[in-house]
Amino acid sequence: MKISNELKVGLLALSATALLIWGYSYLKGKSLFSDNMIVYAIYDSVDGLTQSSTVSISGLKVGLVSDIQLLPDFSGRVLVTMEVESGLKIPRANTVPELADLSLLGGKAVKLNFTGGCSGADCIQYGDTLYGRSLGMMDNIKKEINPYLEEAKNGYAKLD
Repeated sequence: MKISNELKVGLLALSATALLIWGYSYLKGKSLFSDNMIVYAIYDSVDGLTQSSTVSISGLKVGLVSDIQLLPDFSGRVLVTMEVESGLKIPRANTVPELADLSLLGGKAVKLNFTGGCSGADCIQYGDTLYGRSLGMMDNIKKEINPYLEEAKNGYAKLD
């Protein structure tokens, strides 16, 4: 059976278009065939956060920010939509999504901070909403430096 040149060109164009769509989604950090869990977070301000920013737990990347939009209630608050890996056991009650600076040059990421574990209905489910907080650059620096300052104070007290 002989395949015509027009059919070959049509198949090539179709496969090139599909590859282009998949490649664009891949570069944006989205997977076409994933079963990620959608979780929402509400913030007062999201300065520097962009779509496809990382969502992490203890420095491990567990998801991406997929959408950022203003809440329709005219409060000025922002709704952030996150895609998080499905198999994670994240407690619903004490999880705080913090916006933290990635570096001194800019860029933000969402860090999911929580303590303890969960099981069943106590864990975050698809579509849950969390209330987040923003950490500024100085807050991040203080958070990193505080343990060293405490050690220095204790050492100074011993010297005194």
